[in-house]
Amino acid sequence: FGGGKGGGKGGGKGGGKSNLPGWMKDEIRDLCDKYGVDDRLQGRFEERMESREDTFKEDMASLEDTLGNARNPPGLLSVKLREMEDGSFVAKGGGKGGKEGGGKGGKGKDRDFGGGFGGGGSGGGGGDSARPGDWECSGCGANVFASKDSCFKCGERKPAGGGSGGGGRDRDYGA
Repeated sequence: FGGGKGGGKGGGKGGGKSNLPGWMKDEIRDLCDKYGVDDRLQGRFEERMESREDTFKEDMASLEDTLGNARNPPGLLSVKLREMEDGSFVAKGGGKGGKEGGGKGGKGKDRDFGGGFGGGGSGGGGGDSARPGDWECSGCGANVFASKDSCFKCGERKPAGGGSGGGGRDRDYGA
């Protein structure tokens, strides 16, 4: 007794039923311990990674990089797991070194911009509707409104200089 195949989604830690190799479980546990992730979320994390064994190393490197910049790492991990579930998660290849070369269009991350918040689908206007002064988060690649001082997705602070134009819309009204 105890649930058999169906016990994964709703019950407890989920750790004992995972089919991941031991070394993968260890890496997940280390990441969760480092960022204060509770057992329930860790179980969800292991469950999600079972279907991503072929991209495990890239996914873990991307998550490590992203969570390291987050104000609330467990909350951001929950968002990233949801992205994995709906197919919109894109691992940032190569960590911080992968940011050079190519602007917004050349990174292959366009799927990230509209999906995480806003109810899916067309979201809050899509990813290609950036306005003057909006800035791209260096932590997660999200497009952030010019008026915001930190990223809505990962909490990364707005870079000095304000990105492309630094609030140019405000100047238009005052001049």
